[in-house]
Amino acid sequence: GHRCRGAKVNNQIVALTTELQTGQTVELMTVKQGGPSRDWMSPESGFLKSPRARQKVRTWFHALDLAEGRVDERSAERATDRMAESGSTEAERLKRAEISAEEVILSKIAKPKTAAKGQVLVVGVDRMLTALARCCKPAPPDAIRGFVTRGRGVSVHRAECTTFLRMSAGAPERVIETEWGQPSGALDARYLVDAVLIARPRQDLIRDIAEVLARERIPLAKIDSFPKSDQITMVLSLQVMDGEQLKRALAMLCDVAGVISATRG
Repeated sequence: GHRCRGAKVNNQIVALTTELQTGQTVELMTVKQGGPSRDWMSPESGFLKSPRARQKVRTWFHALDLAEGRVDERSAERATDRMAESGSTEAERLKRAEISAEEVILSKIAKPKTAAKGQVLVVGVDRMLTALARCCKPAPPDAIRGFVTRGRGVSVHRAECTTFLRMSAGAPERVIETEWGQPSGALDARYLVDAVLIARPRQDLIRDIAEVLARERIPLAKIDSFPKSDQITMVLSLQVMDGEQLKRALAMLCDVAGVISATRG
């Protein structure tokens, strides 16, 4: 896709325009950060063979121009209308909001190209607005995927999140590759995650749980309790530095007297 920068055929570097022969082994070389080049649209380059591929690259750069103020929204609408009149299926999909290249790029905000701890990198696009999904509350080093929302940038989910899997099945073109920024060692980067405890009610249970969290230096943002017969279910909203800290805390919470289980929500 947009991140492709070269190719190898039978372990030899070749031009991307090289025609393949039956039985050859092909390896594509990509970069984590990058986008398409305007040179790709030149007929002489030979990179883009189909009208659909050329239209995708034009749409990408048009959205970038729009985000950086080189094109206003009315001009963007007129351009999309002209694309539709020419029979462009991509334009029709944009109008129906099946894809939203403009919305994606418009959601960009000023951020460093190298994400610090507490940030998420959207592969191939710098400075993209991201938000951690509330349904699954990801934290490093969880495997994560991004889903392009309408007008709210990229929603970052745990890869196994049922909500993400449902949405991506209905709109796979909105799925985008994401990864965590490199850890910086900062202590102020926190991620809100849920821990679910099942315990037998007893005096000072909450105090003992709070002491464990205090030893691990994990702030407790909220606690919800759901009593049922001789057990109580508690949902703790915790502010952790990463998933490893959460694992340690869950193991320690399991050792608290009266706690039957402690799992991630």
